[in-house]
Amino acid sequence: MNWWMQLEKTRGSRPRCVSMMSGSPDEVANRLTRLVCYSDVNVSSNDRWMPRGKPVIKSDGTWDTTPADEMILGKPTDLLSQAEQCQLTTWWLAHSVVAGRPNFDIASTCTVDGQKGLLLIEAKAHDVELRGEEAGKKLDANASANSFANHLHIGRAVADAAAAFQRSTGLPWAISRDQRYQMSNRFASASKLTEMGYAVVLVYLGFLNANEMADQGKPFATHDQWNSLVKTHSSPLFQDEVWEAKWEIHGHTFVPLIRSARLLQNPPWHGRPARETRASCPCHARTHGVLQEPPAEWEFYQHV
Repeated sequence: MNWWMQLEKTRGSRPRCVSMMSGSPDEVANRLTRLVCYSDVNVSSNDRWMPRGKPVIKSDGTWDTTPADEMILGKPTDLLSQAEQCQLTTWWLAHSVVAGRPNFDIASTCTVDGQKGLLLIEAKAHDVELRGEEAGKKLDANASANSFANHLHIGRAVADAAAAFQRSTGLPWAISRDQRYQMSNRFASASKLTEMGYAVVLVYLGFLNANEMADQGKPFATHDQWNSLVKTHSSPLFQDEVWEAKWEIHGHTFVPLIRSARLLQNPPWHGRPARETRASCPCHARTHGVLQEPPAEWEFYQHV
């Protein structure tokens, strides 16, 4: 049993995010800064992030998976104060529940133009992950009164964010609870965090060559494929010129970016080779029954 087998998703973007966030504070900070690659956006070794690394095996043989936890808005974390988390919860929900809150695959504190900031990353490993998110938020026909109230509350929160973006950018915005809900709520969350005094960098990250996901969708071979897909997906919500630009929302910087990343070696979760080839597969070498993987090396890409 190995660390990625302890995750709720054992291939694709989830183990890649956890692997990317593993290493010394200096290594992770440098990796995130290189990924963003945007003037005056910096992650230092003193910043805090989620996930914090891979699950670790304990002395009794069980696993501690908390290092791999993602950031869920309103859920306690050391990235935001308890008061700030409560503020996010009441902004998003009329009745507090964990399910249905926006979450981010990777999140980190950072500085942007010297301001305190948050880096928020939404990651995908194949096209269906994004194409499958064209719908709006669903409300069950037999929804409870609390669920109905939350549905209305979320709709207002996203509509308020759309209005704030439109006022600040001078461009039309149509983020909505009722279409492309996931992208809409990611942008709405960014807007709220700027209102709370944070500069926000929101990154849509495509993992290239996640070929083990070919049975679920089409993996991205190039940055251009991912860049084109994201802009096609976002076009009903806002204009392409929103991406890669620096905006001021609620008096604080907001930067939405499209980036991609390639893991330079075969990940250990890429598949199980036949028994006779296992010994020759370097990522399947084992020590005391635990698979030993080489240090992850990454290349990052952006539209030029």
